[in-house]
Amino acid sequence: NKGILNQESLNEAVIFVFILRLDIYTKGLDTLIDAFKVIINTNPKAQLWIVGDSDEKNDLVEKIKKEHLEDHITLFGSKFGQEKITLLSKMDVFVHPSRNEGLPLSVIEAASYGKPCVVTDATNIGDLITEYQAGKTIYSQDSKELEVAMSSLAAIWNNPVAFSKLQKNAMNMVNENYNWSKIILRFNAELYT
Repeated sequence: NKGILNQESLNEAVIFVFILRLDIYTKGLDTLIDAFKVIINTNPKAQLWIVGDSDEKNDLVEKIKKEHLEDHITLFGSKFGQEKITLLSKMDVFVHPSRNEGLPLSVIEAASYGKPCVVTDATNIGDLITEYQAGKTIYSQDSKELEVAMSSLAAIWNNPVAFSKLQKNAMNMVNENYNWSKIILRFNAELYT
């Protein structure tokens, strides 16, 4: 348990974060930017932090400039260790809108820090996010659906009691499903049945 930060004392507006390789199409960064552009119409101080790198970074920068979002989106490049933990501790909502994914360790890591998550069902963790009420799952790779899910969590962010519940739910989801000793027990049970 890494603890929950009081977001009110840290941020004047909700901060969304994406952390992973900058594969614009596969990771849904095109859809994320389109959704975020709509969000700032109702949440003009909202921020989107994108952490990661790839040879597609320049294309992403161009899309951000084309949409006039330079004041709202920050590209941090790749971060590891304490630098990544510091960013995780300062953000509010983790967004992972992939079009396909194996097991999204970045979502599990963010949730372990008490960060509610917005994911697509293609991330293979959407059912748990929904079951634990640890964020929102969208069922098609669509900027409107993503915007609605992100806006919903931004509205909850404005209610510290309700947002704290989401944070606790995210940590419970990880503790109950991604604890190594429990995974090994589950694996052994399946192996011998």
